[in-house]
Amino acid sequence: MSRACDAPSDSILIDPMAPPPRPAPDGREDAPPDGALEEEALLACVIGGPDGPAAARRVRARFPDLGRLRRASVEDLAAIAGLDLARAAAIRAAVELGRRIVATPWPRGERLRSSREVYRSLAPRLRDLRHEVFLVVLLDGRNRKMDEMRVSEGSLSASIVHPREVFLPAVRASAAAILVAHNHPSGDPRPSPEDREVTRRLAEAGELLGIRLLDHLIVGETSYWSFADEGALRPSDSGSGRDRPMR
Repeated sequence: MSRACDAPSDSILIDPMAPPPRPAPDGREDAPPDGALEEEALLACVIGGPDGPAAARRVRARFPDLGRLRRASVEDLAAIAGLDLARAAAIRAAVELGRRIVATPWPRGERLRSSREVYRSLAPRLRDLRHEVFLVVLLDGRNRKMDEMRVSEGSLSASIVHPREVFLPAVRASAAAILVAHNHPSGDPRPSPEDREVTRRLAEAGELLGIRLLDHLIVGETSYWSFADEGALRPSDSGSGRDRPMR
């Protein structure tokens, strides 16, 4: 039987002809959680070497869920016994490749259909950042994407996004509307008072300029919050809305 990734003899191999594990007396199967073994085996493949499986187990112990592993830096990984900088960089590269594969692209010329589609496009790029990034997407009269650019980085509470920075690219490109989005490094997408204030100012500026603000999306770890979905986009309504994440 061939060994996946040339695993050493002491690694765990699965016999495809073996019977399924027996249920325990309480009805649960006597087996690791779904996906746990596979993820550890994949890590061992990335790490390589005869000590790959042992190093993979230490990585999983240090980062028990994939969300934490996604956010781990090369330095975080290199601090684990059995991982040097090269191995840590290989894991980071594999994580980044996976992120790009699952990212749903929003190409130029494609029409905006829903906040969920925007979230799926932006989340892989924004949700794991350790600082806030504010993006503006320019749209034409039929809500088709014209361009996308980064307007600001850092905490919104420390550096409020100015409408001039957001709308200047839209004016230059003769955009009919814009959509803005930013991430919450905490993972909680519920809007802060600063988020509401930024949205109110942008909505007011958009009315004056004749460039509609279609939505302000806040990207969290596993969910998002949409001002448009909550009916909180109009300048007079920007303080209202239910503080719950949108799935």
